[in-house]
Amino acid sequence: MKIYFKEINGTKDFDIAIDLKKLNEEYESSTIKKINSLSGTIKANKVDDILILDFQIDSNLTLISSYSLKDFDKDFSVDDTLYFTDEEECASEDTLLVKNEIDIDNIVYSLLVTSLPIKLYADDEKVIKGNGYRVLKEGEEDEENDESSPFDVLKDIEL
Repeated sequence: MKIYFKEINGTKDFDIAIDLKKLNEEYESSTIKKINSLSGTIKANKVDDILILDFQIDSNLTLISSYSLKDFDKDFSVDDTLYFTDEEECASEDTLLVKNEIDIDNIVYSLLVTSLPIKLYADDEKVIKGNGYRVLKEGEEDEENDESSPFDVLKDIEL
C-alpha cells in the first residue's frame, strides 16, 4: 500500500489494505513469526508542508516467546502518529523527509515490531527453571563478574 504525499490535501481517511502473504514473505523478525490478521485506519492530515499520519492498527500475531522460544498467538494494537514532509528545510528528527511515495507496508511492519515489549511470552507461560542453568535478569551477570575483565587473559602473555 502506498500513499502519495502530493495527492493529499486537507484531511483524508484510509483503511489499511495490506497483502499479508506478501508482508510475511518480505519481512523477517526475531520476534514476529507471522502476521495472522491486520486491520485498521490511517487518518491523514496535511498542514502546510507537513503530512500527519495517525495509525490505528489491530492485529493478531504469532510471536516467539523470549522464555521458551515457543510460538504463541496474541492480539496486538498500535496507535501512533508519524510526521512526513517533502521539503528538506522542514525535515527534522521527528519529521521524516520523503520524495512523494510513502510505503505504508514498511511503516506498519516497523510500528508493529517497535511497539512489542522486550520480553514476549504467552499469558500462561512462566520463567523456565531447572538444574544446571538459571535465568538472569539484566545487570545480574555484570554484578557477578564486575571484578574480572575480558583482558585478564592477556596478563600472562610475555612480550
